[in-house]
Amino acid sequence: MDAQSHFARPQSRPPPGKSVLVVEDNRELRELLVDLLENDGYRVSAAENGEEALEKARLQRPDLILLDLMMPVMNGWQFRERQLQEPSLSDVPVIVLSAFASNLDFAGYLPKPFRVADVLVAVRECVCGGPQLDAG
Repeated sequence: MDAQSHFARPQSRPPPGKSVLVVEDNRELRELLVDLLENDGYRVSAAENGEEALEKARLQRPDLILLDLMMPVMNGWQFRERQLQEPSLSDVPVIVLSAFASNLDFAGYLPKPFRVADVLVAVRECVCGGPQLDAG
């Protein structure tokens, strides 16, 4: 099933104080995702590789992680393996944003290229605990 048919538009703003860690090595895409999520009401931090993401997640545990898989230093698969080994971070849901699928346990997967609306809906579903569908 593709992301376009699986996700609908978000209905309302997220609960206040919810945080997302964006892990993406492409600076332009990382900045786009940060702006998109901040404009939707999330507290957002960003990292350009898995090593930096682990450091940031340890300092301020996010409610959700958006993760690219193909990155330098520590890729997304390595990050996820390390995340699952850390008791304080192992239950943080991860949505993969990548052209490559994986068999690791993720909360969601959006193939690149993705639609902005699909990112917002996927994040909202993970952070708010279920689909937040637009009635219209």
